[in-house]
Amino acid sequence: MRERLAAAQAALQGGRPAEAVELLSAVLTEAPDQPAGVYQTLALQLYRAGRYADAERWSELAVQRYPRAFDLWNLRGYCCAASGGWTMRWRR
Repeated sequence: MRERLAAAQAALQGGRPAEAVELLSAVLTEAPDQPAGVYQTLALQLYRAGRYADAERWSELAVQRYPRAFDLWNLRGYCCAASGGWTMRWRR
C-alpha cells in the first residue's frame, strides 16, 4: 500500500497525474481507510483533469468518511458545480 502511495506521489511530482489517479483510486478502492489527504488529492486531480463526475463521486466518499474536514466539503462543492450537479447532493 505504501509503495503505491509513494508511486502516486512520484507520479504527481513527475508530471504524470493520470498515473497518480489510477494508483490512488486503486488504493482507495482496496483500502478506503486512508487519510483525508489521499481522498483530497485524488478528487483534486480528477477535477483538474476535467473528470468532474468521478471527482464528485470520490469527494462524496471523502466527506462521508471525514465529515468535519471542511476543505473536503469545499472541494466537493467545486466538483458538484463542475459536474452540473449544482443542486448538490449534500449527503452525510
